[in-house]
Amino acid sequence: LWMAQQISKHPGDPSGFSLNWYGIAQPMFSVMQNPPLSSYYMALAATFLGWSELAMHGAFLVPAVAATLGTFFLARRLCDSPLLAALLTLFTPVFLVSATGVMCDVWLLALWVWSVESWLRGLERHSYRFLLLASVLAAAAPVWCRFWRLILWCETAASPTGFCFFSSRSRSSLCMK
Repeated sequence: LWMAQQISKHPGDPSGFSLNWYGIAQPMFSVMQNPPLSSYYMALAATFLGWSELAMHGAFLVPAVAATLGTFFLARRLCDSPLLAALLTLFTPVFLVSATGVMCDVWLLALWVWSVESWLRGLERHSYRFLLLASVLAAAAPVWCRFWRLILWCETAASPTGFCFFSSRSRSSLCMK
């Protein structure tokens, strides 16, 4: 929140302040190494909703809805039960905990799921627009979280969508000929 408040005052200098985190004042960039995109989102949300705890948590429900809908649309391609895949994603305990916090993990999942969906749609329709969108979303994903490689691997392998893909009987519809 401190970085988001800094961004609301000085958008071009997200780390331009000191913070006493370890008992002495240090520059923010040495205390927090997370990319600032999540803080920019918080600053934008606060412009419309205010800085209250309820407003911040409410703003972070947007990526939870996006991740759940993205899982549904992606699972439509990969299994016979896309609604079940979306509901399993939504009601996974770790997802529920992350979705109600103000962390960047759920944004990362939402961007990644929509990136894969856009990529598959681009291949299916021979559309460079969807392929470009997929590339932009995939490129934006690591800007949200520094541990993106580990998180993407875990979420892909353990998610209901990943389960649908790996247990699917016929994957030939995913390949372009």
